[in-house]
This record gives sequence, structure tokens and C-alpha cells, in this order.
Amino acid sequence: MDTTQENPNSPDNLLGNWLRSNISNMRDRGHGPMEEVADLLLSHILDFADDHNKLDEMFSWLCSVEGDKFLSQKEFSPFGSELNYALERLDTAFSDHCYELQASGVTKEIIDQDETWVSFIYDFINQHDEPLRYSLHLK
Repeated sequence: MDTTQENPNSPDNLLGNWLRSNISNMRDRGHGPMEEVADLLLSHILDFADDHNKLDEMFSWLCSVEGDKFLSQKEFSPFGSELNYALERLDTAFSDHCYELQASGVTKEIIDQDETWVSFIYDFINQHDEPLRYSLHLK
């Protein structure tokens, strides 16, 4: 089922115009290193999703085949591909964080709790808390 036609607040509908606007703005005014730009965009997406109690759903969608295809569209190049790399880096960093917690004596049962992941994501969002010209809004 194609949620694009049915739900104006589906991830691809929400992110499409927002990404186009911010990418256009970044191209016009220049931008920093691509990795930093991708982390900034990703932090805004995750913060928005968390504000609307959809953090898990948004992260899962971004990491899905559908999310990957969406971000890999030519119109988002090279920013979309960098967002995919940012997701991979974030996932790897979280795995490393979990190994460090285990090495310090934290039990796997505690690490597996959702709060560990959410806390890690909040840290990521706070590290990349810079304003963008355009913000995400529900339709």
C-alpha cells in the first residue's frame, strides 16, 4: 500500500519538501563538511520524530529499504546518501556504546532496555543542536 497518497504525514511526505528546502538553502549559502551536515539533518529529523512520539517509527523507517530508497533519490544527492551514512555511523556508535557499557559491568538486560537507546539518541540530538532555516511541521 502506498502511504504517500493517503497520509500527508508519512515520513516521505514530511521529509521530502523539508529536505528539498534545506538542501537548496545549503547549496545556495554553502555548507560545512558533508558528515556534519548529515548529522545536523538527522538530528533534526529524530528530534522532530521524538517530539511527536514517533522516534522508533521514524528511525526504523529511515533504516528500512523504503527509507534508503527515499534518501537515495537523485534530487537529494549527495545529502541523502550522507544521511544514509549518518544512520550507519549512528547504529555503529550505538553498538560500540553497548559494548562499552557491558565492559564496564552493566548487564545486558539493562542495556537492552529502550531507555538506553533513547538516551543515546538524545545525546546525538543534543550534540548536533544547530538551527536550520526550515523546520519540520505536521500537515
